[in-house]
Amino acid sequence: MPCKMKVPTRISWGFILISMVLSAVVWYPALGQTGEERDQHFYRLSTMHGEFLPENTPFFNSRDDEGDPFRFTQSYAFEFGWQTNGRHLWHEANNYPRYGIGLHYMRVLRRNELGHPIAFYGFVGGNLIRWDFLQVNTYASLGMATGMKYWDPKAPLPNDIFATPVNVFCELGSGLSLRLRKHLWIEPGIRLTHISNGNTREPQKGVNVFGYRLGLRWVPGDEVFAKRNLKDLKKPDVPKNELFGFMGITTRQVEFNASNDDWPPETYGWNFLMLNVFAGYNRVVDHRFKYGAGLDFFYDGTNGIKAAVLEGRVEKNAIPFEDKLGTSVFLTGENSIDRLSIYMGLGYILLRKQYFKSTPRLEQRLGVKYHLSDHLFVGLNVRAYNFSAAKALELNVGYRCFPKGEEN
Repeated sequence: MPCKMKVPTRISWGFILISMVLSAVVWYPALGQTGEERDQHFYRLSTMHGEFLPENTPFFNSRDDEGDPFRFTQSYAFEFGWQTNGRHLWHEANNYPRYGIGLHYMRVLRRNELGHPIAFYGFVGGNLIRWDFLQVNTYASLGMATGMKYWDPKAPLPNDIFATPVNVFCELGSGLSLRLRKHLWIEPGIRLTHISNGNTREPQKGVNVFGYRLGLRWVPGDEVFAKRNLKDLKKPDVPKNELFGFMGITTRQVEFNASNDDWPPETYGWNFLMLNVFAGYNRVVDHRFKYGAGLDFFYDGTNGIKAAVLEGRVEKNAIPFEDKLGTSVFLTGENSIDRLSIYMGLGYILLRKQYFKSTPRLEQRLGVKYHLSDHLFVGLNVRAYNFSAAKALELNVGYRCFPKGEEN
């Protein structure tokens, strides 16, 4: 069941360039640190035994000549990072998080048709509980993956899991850190790994892998933490209320030929514009957490196009402009680490022309925001449905403001 592996040189160099930019962004907080101010660096090696979450596609449900399915993975990761020490307010406010860069290799056991992804990423880890001998922590990473085989229509059973040689890689997880010796920690935990291109090119389903991870973290130096009472600091309290908004833009393709070879061939490769403007309110709990709600006004260029093709209208602009407009309401939450925020949203489409095969009304968002200043921010998030299927990978730029008297 061969599946041709194609890796254009220009995209390979793109992966290298993106990796270099990501390294610079993650490395930046550690630059210029000297003496006692320097965050203590560490090294981490880990392995994870994972299992694919089900995908209902002919390719993914196939078995090879020996009867083996796509089921298990074995992953290995090497990470280099820094342990914050309290020299900034946000270190202590976030219970002394860790951050760094990593290299991840995933081997698909007993099958080669998917390839074996390798990812470069930045990560951040927080502490829910932090004692001298035990920590209960959280973990999130975001980067780029390559090394997978992808869509080749000439293959006997085409790979409909990946459509591009470079994909977004992200992980979420939690676990424990147990001190074995002064400089050595053992870290068991769980991870959810996602790799996809966010529907920027079809056909693709992406993969989700749930696994159990075991790691060793070596800290070569002494971990020294500055401890202060946050309430006694002269720095003003964070604003309790904020108004914010952002505009997102991306393109999306629709997978017309996922399970039926009778779709008109001219539909393959159609790109549709996706736009949204969000306006919302956040209530700030503390230096770390926010929650809120807002309205999302969107243009979905894909809405109704599948129904039009089924009716024989094989035209990219078969659906009227007004039928592609809609409004959603979102509940939002943020976990802030200095200027970086992990952003989550649960939404419901209130207004939209409903067609056969329109995407579900219940939507989700997961992504990151980086505040360039107290007001301006940029972000990247996945817009999804069914808590597993990516609808679009949105790039956005936004602005926030505070009520009078609550400025930083």
